Amino acid sequence: MKLLDMLLNKKPDNGALVRMLDDFVNQVYWGEDLAIESSKRNLEDSVVELKRYGFHSSNGLLISNDGYFLTAYHCVRRRGRIHIQTSDGGTYRVKKVCAVSKCFDIALAKADMPGPTTIRRFKFYTDEIKKNDMVVILTKWKKLLTNGGLVIQTHNNYYSLDSKGGSKRRFLKNHFCINTTTRPGDSGGVVVTIDGRLIGLVSCGTGGYDTTAVKFFNALELISHYRASKAKWIVPFKP
Repeated sequence: MKLLDMLLNKKPDNGALVRMLDDFVNQVYWGEDLAIESSKRNLEDSVVELKRYGFHSSNGLLISNDGYFLTAYHCVRRRGRIHIQTSDGGTYRVKKVCAVSKCFDIALAKADMPGPTTIRRFKFYTDEIKKNDMVVILTKWKKLLTNGGLVIQTHNNYYSLDSKGGSKRRFLKNHFCINTTTRPGDSGGVVVTIDGRLIGLVSCGTGGYDTTAVKFFNALELISHYRASKAKWIVPFKP
């Protein structure tokens, strides 16, 4: 009984995780100190390929050096054996899905990847997204692929098939549309400005020649909510 009480009362120390999540979100403010070329290089190195049962399924973006990554929610919605493959060829099992936003189609997940709980450094796009902004989509299919285009809508509606095979109109709040084609498996890819600033994550194609992406600030909000849930379990510092 005493052992059971000890196990039930044991609290995990999430201090390092909370600090990492804080540091990542706070790059909105101090990320401007990062050189443009460094941001571009870090983004290219942080795009990961998601594989389900050994086959390509989608993409994601590492935000930490110990395996936390962002992707589209629908990429990790179904259960199954999912791994991420990093830019150096390493393959790591996805351990858990930490937080999701179904309406924005975003997920924060954790791969079983060794490394320090420290952030990947990026520059964020902090201005309002406007029509005709030039962007580049980064995806990975064994190697990094790039695809450029222009923002053509700052809010977009698209059609998706429902479970009965019909057509259902769904409004994607805080998404934007790019006039470039993506294929199945590009979801979770990274959208950046031409000067290397992170602006969004690929959500879907529209069924034609356009691509819909979620604004990255929605991902930062998801990270902040997850951080708040973990901050309740920090072991106080004892000098």
